[in-house]
Amino acid sequence: MMSEHRYPLNWVLADYARGGAGLALTGLPLLLIGPAPVFAVILAALALAFLVFLIRTVIRHRTVFRQDEDGVAAIGPLSGSSGRRVTWKALSRVGLRYYSTQRNRENGWLQLTLQSRDGTVLRMESPLENFAAIVNRAVAAAQTANLTLDETTIANMRAAGYRLSQADE
Repeated sequence: MMSEHRYPLNWVLADYARGGAGLALTGLPLLLIGPAPVFAVILAALALAFLVFLIRTVIRHRTVFRQDEDGVAAIGPLSGSSGRRVTWKALSRVGLRYYSTQRNRENGWLQLTLQSRDGTVLRMESPLENFAAIVNRAVAAAQTANLTLDETTIANMRAAGYRLSQADE
C-alpha cells in the first residue's frame, strides 16, 4: 500500500514568512540606497541568501514523499515525475540527526537521511506528515540488511522513542 507524506502548511508558512521578511528588509533598502557600494554589496548578498531560502521553501512545500512496500521516493519540482527513490533492498545508510533551536536542546527537529547503494540520498524532517512511519520502516529495512547504525543515530532514535532491535541496544 502506498502512502503520501507532505510537510504541513503551517510548518512551511513560518519559513515563507521568515524568507519574505528577510527579503523585504534587505531588498527594499537595496532599491532605495544611493551611491554606497559597500552597503549595496552587503544588502545584495543578504537578499540573495533570503531568496535562495525562499526557493528552497517552495521546493520543500511542493515535494511529496511516497512510501510503499519497496521504498520511498521524493517527488518535487526539481526531481521529475518519477522522483528520487531509495528502495529498502538497496538501502546502504540510515541516519537520524537532531537539530535544536535552543541551547537547552529542547524544541528542535529530527532529520532522517536515507542513502541507497547507487548514491541516491533522501533527507526529510520530522514535521513531515507521518514521519514516524518512514523512520520505523527504514529501521526495519536497515536491520534486515544488517546495516550498522552510528551511535548518534541510535541515541537519537532512543531519545525520540523509536524501537530498535536488541542487537542495536
